[in-house]
Amino acid sequence: YKRNNITRAAQILREVGERCTHMSDKVGAPALYIAGKSLERAKRWPQAAQAYVRIPALYPDHSMADDGYALAGIAWAEAGQLDKAQRLWSKQVAAYPEGDLVAEGFWRLAWTHYLAGTTDKAIEWADRMVREVPIGLDPVHRVGARYWASRWRLYPDVKQPTLVFHGRMDETVKPELSTEFAWSRANVQLQFLDSDHQMLDVVETIWERVAMFYQE
Repeated sequence: YKRNNITRAAQILREVGERCTHMSDKVGAPALYIAGKSLERAKRWPQAAQAYVRIPALYPDHSMADDGYALAGIAWAEAGQLDKAQRLWSKQVAAYPEGDLVAEGFWRLAWTHYLAGTTDKAIEWADRMVREVPIGLDPVHRVGARYWASRWRLYPDVKQPTLVFHGRMDETVKPELSTEFAWSRANVQLQFLDSDHQMLDVVETIWERVAMFYQE
């Protein structure tokens, strides 16, 4: 893996993960996780998803089990298999309601349904996150879910002129999702900023550009 021999590394790590089920989950689950990361580096998304999903299948009590579902879903989404991704995220939030990535699982379900045009399902998932995820577990996603559920009720789809900002270094919501959203809506203008998910360091820039947007 460190020598960048991705194919061989993934083969060995996958085999370690499959063989360690009766020996040590401290070895098996991380091996499958690194196998998935190896395949991600090579953009082999279906194979990465298959490696990740073996973590909850073989090591359901390991702390990485919920990560397996979450990352497998992301890999399938990258591969364009959104139905498979949503099924895995649904399993994740049901099986691991206290996992460290449960809020992200809920959020990805809500956001991908919105992008697909099924706004009622997006609201349903966002509402569930608000009800079921403690705010202390992931305050950013939890507060965001309340905001977006309310917004989607007011505006089931975007028809008015809209300006969207997204941080280029956002690790919570991939910038590609905003690109996909804006690309399919002629009335949406998307601007990327050199910031992260919260964009607290570019608030003044946002206000300046919003003012210009309203003057156009």
